[in-house]
Amino acid sequence: MIINNETFIPFHKALQIKNHQGFTFNESKNIYTKKNSFNKLFHYQICTIPDDISSIIAKSSCFTMLIFFNKCKLIIGNETIICMPYSIMFIKKGCHYKLQKKQSTDVVFIFDCHEDFFDNFIVSQIADCPIFYDLLNLTDAKNEYLLFDYQKDSSILSTLHLFLTELTQYKQAVHSAKNYKLLLVILMSQLDRNHIPYLVIHDSSMMQCYDEGKILKYLSDNFCTATLSSTAEYFNFHPAYFSTLFKKLFHQSFSKKLLSLKLEHAKRLLITTNLTTTEIMHCVGFNDKSYFFKSFKTYYQITPLQYRKTYSSLYQNKKNPTE
Repeated sequence: MIINNETFIPFHKALQIKNHQGFTFNESKNIYTKKNSFNKLFHYQICTIPDDISSIIAKSSCFTMLIFFNKCKLIIGNETIICMPYSIMFIKKGCHYKLQKKQSTDVVFIFDCHEDFFDNFIVSQIADCPIFYDLLNLTDAKNEYLLFDYQKDSSILSTLHLFLTELTQYKQAVHSAKNYKLLLVILMSQLDRNHIPYLVIHDSSMMQCYDEGKILKYLSDNFCTATLSSTAEYFNFHPAYFSTLFKKLFHQSFSKKLLSLKLEHAKRLLITTNLTTTEIMHCVGFNDKSYFFKSFKTYYQITPLQYRKTYSSLYQNKKNPTE
């Protein structure tokens, strides 16, 4: 399916359909409340933030998916996350978050699910998508979330279009339930398959009850100082053993993985901030400008400045998802 500028026109308008119940917002308290909010048959709710409300404070039910079509700020605990157009945030149960729009017309879809939404069909189908299967099965986890920046991937955009259309437009309830569950499985499969380029590790909690997530989160929080020895010491391992363990977990050496994490974060800073390339270089732990430029071009076949020029227009803040 080819996605054109007219594809998203019905989305926010279709949410006014009475058959689909959604959030109600209490502007004075700046929170949303649940008033017949869950679709009683299918255990979900979906909404956008009204134009006259700039921010909300909310709490995830069992599982929440935020779909961004404009640049917004998300605050979870002590973390402030800039979510760009064409990004999706998955939030686990019990996570409090504050969502701030930049402009009143900005569009964010909030898809919030009750635990009964994830029936045996969905769970069995995402069992081979470890990122989402693990996220769903976390117990007693606090502030667990994953941010994906799918960079206007046409296949993911197509799936999102069908998923949101199914939720907001079709009135044949039985068929709709089957279809949007299938589409959610497809969406998770697509993101899991492409998680290396699309998962924003620095702006995700990374499920730190798992070894892989714990290590990646530590590295993304310590770009400038992390070494094999210091990381091994932090996790109480001998450097030699940790090096072997790291290769087993990530299928590449510590140095290569750390370099890729630095470059991924640099790439994101190029389009989410106005920092100079020199400032970004230092932010992600490079001291040699020529090495930074050479490494960036080796990984992405484009220089940092060319990347910023090319992709800034792609990620620029839009007035609505039809543009």
